[in-house]
Amino acid sequence: MAALDVDGDSLRELLRPLAYGPPSPRISTKLRRKFQRIVRKKAETIPVRVATLLEACKLLNRQPNSLEKLKLFRGRYPIPLAKPEIYKLMTHVINEGSVKGGRNPRGVYCNLDLSLHESVSKLIHSLGSHGNRRIGKDNVPETYVSAIIARLMIKAGLVPGKKTRGQYFHHLPKRILDDPDLSRYHMSATLTEEGSPSLRLTEGSKPYISIGYSRSIDVTDSLPSEYIHNMEQGIKYPIRPLPNEIIVGLILLPFPQLDDEIRILGDYDIKVHEYPSSLYKSKRDRVTTEWCVGINGVDAVTKFIDGIGFLPGSNVETRYNLIWSLYQKYKDKAVNHEDVDQIRKELGIT
Repeated sequence: MAALDVDGDSLRELLRPLAYGPPSPRISTKLRRKFQRIVRKKAETIPVRVATLLEACKLLNRQPNSLEKLKLFRGRYPIPLAKPEIYKLMTHVINEGSVKGGRNPRGVYCNLDLSLHESVSKLIHSLGSHGNRRIGKDNVPETYVSAIIARLMIKAGLVPGKKTRGQYFHHLPKRILDDPDLSRYHMSATLTEEGSPSLRLTEGSKPYISIGYSRSIDVTDSLPSEYIHNMEQGIKYPIRPLPNEIIVGLILLPFPQLDDEIRILGDYDIKVHEYPSSLYKSKRDRVTTEWCVGINGVDAVTKFIDGIGFLPGSNVETRYNLIWSLYQKYKDKAVNHEDVDQIRKELGIT
């Protein structure tokens, strides 16, 4: 059975008589210790299995529906699919996380920016759950999503499993597309988590500012098998040298989610440059193509910042503010060698 994230104080009050009350032949030593372990937890919210709550109700001669009066449940169950927090959380998971489906779904969000973990944790908390955090692979912080919230996102339209073979081949949920606030949030989070601002510096020319992001889709089944066989694993192959028929085939492949995102940017009159940039063969012989989306030039960048913007307080927003200040300082000047060195130094580029 699934676990519910419930109010810690209310759960401790409920289970304390079973954990530390008089001995009873109905409560085995093993079961009493189980209740004691739960009561000793000091967390504000505690995950507890539905079976454990039903077992406690039976031992206390209480009806399960009486638990509502204890204010045990911090969230509302079932959680209505209309809640915007579901779709905001979904955006974060699509960008920098994953959800495994099946009978016991679970999700995880991975990012080096702790401010984004705080945003994700607040969204999870608003849905009546909590996100445990730990340091994962390559020292990247991870926030875990409970089975109930993972199942909720799937029901709301998230496609579980490999994104390059699943989610990206589907349109964004209709709620995101139809709600201007959620559309804006999706692109703000996407450019924050998947994107990066940059300042192109060429000696003798004025600086050029841009923002870009990329997404990859699995194209294994659309490429000639002999071509895949000749590719080396772990190598990125630039698109330009590829045979023309392969390039045309890649461009014609559907990419519904990216199409939706470009359409949202278009609603803000932001013109973008999208193109396939490379092919990559994994250790499992799956091939993905990376699509890049560029918001190029000061006019397009300004429209993005004014209409959508990065998520406040994020590392990417801080980086953009630095790049923008340097752009403003040098925008009317054809930079020389010393200028380029100074700008690169201030940007921390060696």
